[in-house]
Amino acid sequence: MLEQQRADFALVITPIREDVDNLRREVRELHTALDVLRNRYRAAIDYLHALLGWARAQPAAATAPAVPAPLVDEV
Repeated sequence: MLEQQRADFALVITPIREDVDNLRREVRELHTALDVLRNRYRAAIDYLHALLGWARAQPAAATAPAVPAPLVDEV
């Protein structure tokens, strides 16, 4: 009787464990992708800072282009 209950439990829990393992793997992959995007975003913002600083120092630069609305707080 107990062995049958264990076998039934294993039949139920095995697919759940596989799903959880797959979800954990997917979350790890998404975290890695997010880290890459964050690093790229930060590098782009730093580059924009450098470009704007350079452009403002140019004597012929009358006005720098307007910063796009989504980046106003970043630049």
